Amino acid sequence: MEKSNDYAAQRWWRTVPDDITPERAQASLDAWCERTPDLRVRFKDKQKMTVATFAAAEPLMPLPDPFPAMLTVERTVSPQALVSFDGNFYSVPPGHRDTEVTVTRRLGAEVIDIISAAGNTLARHRLEPKGAHVVVRPDEHVAALEKAVLATAGNTDAPCRRKKRIPPSDQARDEAERVRARLAGRGVSDDSGPVVDFTAYAAASRPITTDPAVGNN
Repeated sequence: MEKSNDYAAQRWWRTVPDDITPERAQASLDAWCERTPDLRVRFKDKQKMTVATFAAAEPLMPLPDPFPAMLTVERTVSPQALVSFDGNFYSVPPGHRDTEVTVTRRLGAEVIDIISAAGNTLARHRLEPKGAHVVVRPDEHVAALEKAVLATAGNTDAPCRRKKRIPPSDQARDEAERVRARLAGRGVSDDSGPVVDFTAYAAASRPITTDPAVGNN
């Protein structure tokens, strides 16, 4: 390798002008390799062939799998059994308040694991967009937390309706679909009525007078 670098320096590098751009230098080097170094003669098994022929017979090996890098951060469980990570909140089962946990994410994975100090996996969640301020709490964690809170209060009655996890109505699902369609640029009818822009609002509002005698109103 050292000899090859010395050969390239003596035969090509010394001829490169000082004001050449990196792109032009690379193109010049490639052209020089094709007409000079690649045509040098080598012998393999008593057969005469060029360097270019040798290179074609020895292709590069395929790239290895991505290195399994693991991101780990230490977090403290909140009183609401939530753990913060990248601008979102992910739940764990109740009973771990103020304990230290480790949030792990393998490079390229779409899930995160929340692991206790003892090494037990408390929860696995699908990763939400960074900074979305989403609270991720599956139904089983909701039920367990509800049971723990009612037991602490000495009350086994069901919580009030506004505390329940009520699924969205058909009307809400239809509205969500219209919003997704608009964001995706699809042509869908929207019967929610016209949207009044600021121009119409300004025309309908009381104009501002600038008469010095009257003053601004």
